[in-house]
Amino acid sequence: MQRVKQTTKGMSFTRFALYIGGKLLVIAIAIVLILFAFNTARNSAEVYMVARDGFAFRNSIILFPGEEENENYEKLDGVFTEEYLQRSGLKTDMKNASYTVRAYDEKTTVPIKVIFSWQNKATVRITNVVQDIISEINTNVEYSPVTELIESGTYLVHFIKDSEGNWKIDDIVLDERIEIEGEHQRPLPSPNPKEEDLSPGEESVPTEDTEPTE
Repeated sequence: MQRVKQTTKGMSFTRFALYIGGKLLVIAIAIVLILFAFNTARNSAEVYMVARDGFAFRNSIILFPGEEENENYEKLDGVFTEEYLQRSGLKTDMKNASYTVRAYDEKTTVPIKVIFSWQNKATVRITNVVQDIISEINTNVEYSPVTELIESGTYLVHFIKDSEGNWKIDDIVLDERIEIEGEHQRPLPSPNPKEEDLSPGEESVPTEDTEPTE
C-alpha cells in the first residue's frame, strides 16, 4: 500500500514538472517571437527612414553643391557607406555650380518592406521626383551649362547593416527614368549675353527663370 502511494506521488511530481516545463517552453517561444517581431519592425522602420533621409540629403547636395551653409554635407556619413560616397563622388559633385537654386519640390516614395531580424542586406525600389525647380545663373563662377540639374526616376537602392548595427545606403541604381512635364517643368535659365556680343543700341537684360511651356 505504501509503495502505491509513493508511485502515485512520483507520477504527480513528473506531471507537475512536465506542466511547468511546458509553460516555460511556451513563454520562451513567446519571448523569441516578440523579439523577432520587434527586430523585424525596427529594421523595416530604420531602412524606411534612412531611405527618405538619404534622398533628401542627396537632392540637397546635388542642387546646392559646395555651399558652406548646407548642413546636409555633415549628415551624409550617417546614411551612406563610405564606399558609396567614394564611388558616387557625391561629396565633391560640383556639376551644378553654375546655377543657384532658389526653390524646388521633392517627392520620395518609399514602400514599406519587411526586413527580417537576421538580414544584413536589403534592396528597395524607391521613386524620387524633383520638380518645380526655380534657379538662376551663378555669376560668381565660370559658366558651365548642364542639360538638367537633377534626374527623377525609380531607383533600386541597396542597403547594408554596418558593424555597429546601423543601416546605410550602399548603392543607388537608376532603374527607370521619369520625365518631368507640364506645369512642373522649369527650363534652365540662360546666361546674359556679353556686352561685346550685343548689337549697337541693344542692352543686356537680366535673364529670369522662364515659365513652363504648354
